[in-house]
Amino acid sequence: CMASVVLYYVGKRQLWGEGASSFVSKAFADIIAIVVFIGFVCTFIANVLTTHLSGTEEQRMFWMVFESFFFFMVLVNLCSLSPHSVVPLFLCLVVIICTLGYVGIERSVTSESDLLLECAGSSVFLLMMHLIAKMWDPRRANVEHKSICEEHERVSELLDSMLPREVLAEMKSGHLSLAYNYKDMTLLFADIVGFTRYCAEHTAEQAVNLVTKLFAEFDEQVLKLGVYKVCTIGDAYVAVNEPRTEVLDKYSECERVLEMAIYMLRTINRVRDEVNHTGLDMRIGLHIGRFAGGVIGTKRLRFDIWGEDVLIGNNVESHGKPGEIAVSGSAKEVLEEGVSDLQYTFNEEIKLKTGRVVRTYICRPSNGESFAERLLQ
Repeated sequence: CMASVVLYYVGKRQLWGEGASSFVSKAFADIIAIVVFIGFVCTFIANVLTTHLSGTEEQRMFWMVFESFFFFMVLVNLCSLSPHSVVPLFLCLVVIICTLGYVGIERSVTSESDLLLECAGSSVFLLMMHLIAKMWDPRRANVEHKSICEEHERVSELLDSMLPREVLAEMKSGHLSLAYNYKDMTLLFADIVGFTRYCAEHTAEQAVNLVTKLFAEFDEQVLKLGVYKVCTIGDAYVAVNEPRTEVLDKYSECERVLEMAIYMLRTINRVRDEVNHTGLDMRIGLHIGRFAGGVIGTKRLRFDIWGEDVLIGNNVESHGKPGEIAVSGSAKEVLEEGVSDLQYTFNEEIKLKTGRVVRTYICRPSNGESFAERLLQ
């Protein structure tokens, strides 16, 4: 009886998604059914052996039927909780056959056989109700609907993190374009300085954990600032302001990307102390320009960007300095309009293959200190 109660709650937890117990296996219902059947056999034999020792024939027959009904109901409960298991159902039939056979021998007593038939009919009826309730219970549909909704939310969150909002909206509406043109976009390129040396001096697991930890914090911050992460390439991190076909305020958008760059320096400073590797740093470059973007891939979707200004942004970062934020001339002009407490020191000129020359600057707070020095204070 106790085993049946335990199995009931275990089955309830498994069915309604409340967390399956680790000790439950597929054969658990069969084992409990066998234990219950052994109890029935012992009781049956005891009743047969004591038939002529005590009580009237009616009393002995009554207890035989009553106890058989008890064991039958336990097995019925096991059948309802494990409908795919054959053992409980088979043992139910054995109990019925044994009891009917014994009562059939005692033909002089009809009231108990009627009682047995009533008990058997009630048991079968209850078994059918159990099965019907299990298969067509509205809670089952609710659980399945909840599971589908949760899966849909996970897919939506994944797409939200992979695609810009405007592109995602067009994809959901079935009007996804092949390419999109964006202008007045602030591009951020960041690279971990000293990471190659860190990999040489540490295990592969430590190197992967470092990048994972850094980029996980960066991913959380881009969501808070409303910045869009384009991709990561090795130890490089690429982000832009939220891609929109029409940028409402390029000054505030550029300022948010600058905040992201400052956060990256703050984070690498903290992580550098935690891992005790003085060579770690970030080299960051900002540039404002235009580019084309689009969704590529069929099985694995990705939003990528192309254009000359993308190459310029990458060059601004690669020609920058560790622990500093390098900005192009176009980014400097926008930041001067939107942020007043900054100063700019000429860094160098970058000559592109197209013949275009881009002047770069080191962006610092107005007091002349680098962002890294200010963050350490």
